[in-house]
Amino acid sequence: MKSGLKPVQIVVAVLVATVGVCCLATAIPNFLHFGARSKQSEAKAHLREVMIAQRAFFADQGRWAGSFEELGLVLERGNRYRVALSQGGEVLVPGHPDGGPHAILGVDDSRFGPGVPDSAHPPAMPRVAWEQLGVQGGALTVVATGNIDVDATLDVWSISSAGRVIDGRPVDAGVPYCHVDDTKR
Repeated sequence: MKSGLKPVQIVVAVLVATVGVCCLATAIPNFLHFGARSKQSEAKAHLREVMIAQRAFFADQGRWAGSFEELGLVLERGNRYRVALSQGGEVLVPGHPDGGPHAILGVDDSRFGPGVPDSAHPPAMPRVAWEQLGVQGGALTVVATGNIDVDATLDVWSISSAGRVIDGRPVDAGVPYCHVDDTKR
C-alpha cells in the first residue's frame, strides 16, 4: 500500500498555511496598536483626576491650585505621562518627593526606565497645547505628555475647565483632547 498526500491535499494545506500567515500578519500590528491605545487611558484618567481636584480646590479657594501639593493630589506611581499644571515650575519625580511645590508630575522612570528627558516634553507639545497650558483668562488647562511606544514621538493630551475650539473642532470643558496621537506615528 502506497502512502502519501494527494496533490489536492497538498494544495489545501498550502492554502490553509498561507491564510493563517496572512491573518497573523494582520493580527499582530492590530494587537500592538490596541496595547498602545489602552495606555492612552492613563493620560485621560490622570487629566480627569487633576481637573476634579482643581474644581474642588477652586470651589473652596476661588482660584486654581498652582501645585500638586496645594491640590493635595498624589497620582499613583507607575505613571508613563508627565502631567503639567503650568508652563513652568518644579518637576515632582515619582517616589522622590522633596517638599515641593511642584507644578509638574514627572514620568516614573523607576518603572519604565530612563525615558524621554523632562526637557523634551515642552518642545513636543503643539503650539495650541503650550499656549493654553496653565491659567489663561480664568480657565485652567492641564497637559499630559508621554511616550507610549518606542519611537521619539510623544503622545500629547489636554483637558480644560472651559470649552475650547482646537483645529476648528469644539472641545467641551472637562473632556480630554488628543493633540498628538503617538499610536498613529
